[in-house]
Amino acid sequence: MTSTTTDRPEGSRRAEGFLDADDLQRQWDLGAFDEWRRTPRGNANRSYFVNTDRGGFVARISNQRKTEQALAAEVALLEHLRDCDFPAPRVVPTREGALWARVGGDLCLVTERIPGDYADSTVPAHLRESGRALARFHRITGDLPAAARPAAGSELGTLADGPAILARLTAVAAELLESPEDLERFRRAADGLAPFFPAVADGLAAEPLPQALTHGSLGKSAILFEGERLTAVLDYERVAYEARIVDLAYLLRSMARNRQEKHAIFIDRFHAVVDAYCSELPLSEAEIRAIPVAMQAAGLLRVRSKGANLLTKHAVVPETADDIMNLLDKPLELELARVEWLEARGSDLVAAVLG
Repeated sequence: MTSTTTDRPEGSRRAEGFLDADDLQRQWDLGAFDEWRRTPRGNANRSYFVNTDRGGFVARISNQRKTEQALAAEVALLEHLRDCDFPAPRVVPTREGALWARVGGDLCLVTERIPGDYADSTVPAHLRESGRALARFHRITGDLPAAARPAAGSELGTLADGPAILARLTAVAAELLESPEDLERFRRAADGLAPFFPAVADGLAAEPLPQALTHGSLGKSAILFEGERLTAVLDYERVAYEARIVDLAYLLRSMARNRQEKHAIFIDRFHAVVDAYCSELPLSEAEIRAIPVAMQAAGLLRVRSKGANLLTKHAVVPETADDIMNLLDKPLELELARVEWLEARGSDLVAAVLG
């Protein structure tokens, strides 16, 4: 068996986020292992590719905040999607027939690996099919069985915490940063972001927006293609009930982003994704006009989440100046540039769709 990243850490039973092949084989009968490696993409990489003499599989350690009830609902959702011919992965039962299990104290799920490569935003068909797939997901999950319904609701209410979190982060930066120039950079980014939190929350609350079961993280690494054919939609850990354009905003941030100017959005790609979505599930004009604000909200929620995580860790073990500077680079300064670009050019994105 080849193993690139799975050697057991010396002096430790299992590091956080580490899944041992032997532990997995005791619970699942997957065949003789040929290859075992971490998946190469994802913000929180807790998954592994497993190749055996029976085929390919993906083993995932769920987020530590995930409950058994939530994992059971995710499995029921996957079954519902597959029953509706949506390209979700098939769950592989354990040796005892369970659809998930605890491995080393963590909730673990194994699914069949679906062939394909990550979406490529330079390929027009990938833009179109990604938009259509998200619309199909929203339509198919409009009437879920009770067992598949997640408990999680909208995160938009947490935008209210943003300015206070930025103020606390600035205080931590003042403690840790020795360079006056670095501290001034941090303050400029925090002060620039703070007013956007209430403004974006108010913008999305201006009128009712249709809700849907949202995927929550549909980006390039969650969509697989073989050539121009979409083969799979992956990663259902963050499903929730939310305004459906917030889900579309996450997809647009991934598929329409200008990789050379990371704060900018390609208008033609934006148009292609939104148009494809609307071909499957029409959006109201009000929703289309609110998409740039929803994209701002997605970035601000990332700032809030990353900032809150740093503050939580700092309360236990003090963070370093490097940690603060990493937060400044990504996401603070990056997301500030993005929300400012959307503020200035959002009307151009909308005009491309509405004409």
